Amino acid sequence: MNVQTLKSLWNSEKEVFKEKELGALQNFVKKVLECVELFNLSEGRESIAPHNRKNVYIQEDTDNKASNRPDFVLYLEIDQTRIKIPVEVEKHENIKAGEKQIKTYKELYNAVYAILTDGYEWRFYNGDTIFKKLYLDEILDEPEIFQTFWNEYTLPETYYLSFFEKMVHKTTLFDREGLQVEENREMFFEDITKLIRDFKYKLRLSEYFKKEKDPDKVATEISYAYVIQYILYKTLVDEDYSDKKNEFLERFKIVHKSLKAKLFGGVLAQAKHIANYISKNLYRPFSAEQRYIEERLNEIERKTKNSISDISAWLDIFIFIKKYNFTSVKNELFGYIYENYLKELYGDKNKGQYFTDPAVVEFMLDEIGYTVDEIKKRIKEKQDNPDISIMDPACGSGTFLYSAAKRIIDAVHRGNEKTAKQAESLISENIFGLDIEEFPLYLAEMGILMKMLPLIVNEKYNNPMDKKIKLFKTDDSISEFVDMMYSISEKGGQRNCLQGINLKYQSLCVMKKIWQK
Repeated sequence: MNVQTLKSLWNSEKEVFKEKELGALQNFVKKVLECVELFNLSEGRESIAPHNRKNVYIQEDTDNKASNRPDFVLYLEIDQTRIKIPVEVEKHENIKAGEKQIKTYKELYNAVYAILTDGYEWRFYNGDTIFKKLYLDEILDEPEIFQTFWNEYTLPETYYLSFFEKMVHKTTLFDREGLQVEENREMFFEDITKLIRDFKYKLRLSEYFKKEKDPDKVATEISYAYVIQYILYKTLVDEDYSDKKNEFLERFKIVHKSLKAKLFGGVLAQAKHIANYISKNLYRPFSAEQRYIEERLNEIERKTKNSISDISAWLDIFIFIKKYNFTSVKNELFGYIYENYLKELYGDKNKGQYFTDPAVVEFMLDEIGYTVDEIKKRIKEKQDNPDISIMDPACGSGTFLYSAAKRIIDAVHRGNEKTAKQAESLISENIFGLDIEEFPLYLAEMGILMKMLPLIVNEKYNNPMDKKIKLFKTDDSISEFVDMMYSISEKGGQRNCLQGINLKYQSLCVMKKIWQK
């Protein structure tokens, strides 16, 4: 429908639109959204996953209207940036009735932009303020001017700058401390899933891994590892280790200033600093996983002119970690991510993967004798090489391993550097996990590292881990574990064996010390 037809339709039906929002007026707004001379959007389908919706709108089911959903949601993709815009429609000349609702929808959808309209008046929100107010006559009389406005309004630069300005000024959704992860689980799960997917997508589009034999696999691994690093850093900030909170806020302000001035190199410098801090002062094995991105960041910095697409992947991570507060996060959070998003990430419903409740894990560890007292006893008996190793051959997100690591810490750590190093070493040498999928292994790694943060970073000392936590991707965890145990049995019950099993990881062959009671 062209603008002239829209004009005629409005003039003939505007009195009806004062009485009927559902059906009549919503159908008119739908035609405006589809008009090639204006928004130029197509109708999307609910069956299409949100991350695959591009330049479409989804209309609420008017036969089953839910109070927590806007009338329309626009899904845009502009220069590798995905933008979601809730749209609320009120009866003609009753636009004020939607002011409270549109604020709720913006928060619900974590949206910078929103549109409120009664068909004639169109309010375009940016942050908490009305960016522009237009009337239907203006829009239909000069569609070229409207398209110029629309393109400017949805520019990625405008989108990201609005996010950072909202955070810097500490508005309701993004307050100084952030949303508690434990209290906002559903939103957190949706956000982290989208973040990892988009980060990987943007890295692939930027051809970071074009020389790799399996670029999708490498992009996936790097995306997981990089997001984990930033979450670990934000955990340090939220727990206020070594005055990291003030440091982070200053870095955040630098990113905001760099965006305003379009000096995108300043954004990259902050991104590199955080990743380098984690790999140098917290978990040194991350350094190898950063090399691809580090090289690319250096290339971007050498450009005479950067574009927002060069840095949008890192801006997404900044926005994500600033939004949430990671104090007192429990390990089962990562298990819950694993359980709820496993099918979506891998598309296989028949792999027999389940999340074990932490209470069950504690019971099972007690039953096999892996208790704090028993660990203390074995360390005392054999200080140089205590028999405290434990392996989970189908570790998933690491619930068993996290609890085992916690028991080692409780048995050894006494709040000083010496016992912190001892606990680190014991965990590194005695905690083993296997799984057939990559993503849960990264969740397991993050969970264990978050539990170990007090050992690594302290007001009195900094104890970075030099050795990789021994978590491995395998083709068949159970059969490889059984083969290894059979090999040990054949050797007369030796506790040590060098077993070259098919591990898809950096270390293809490791010395295993199997827990035997």
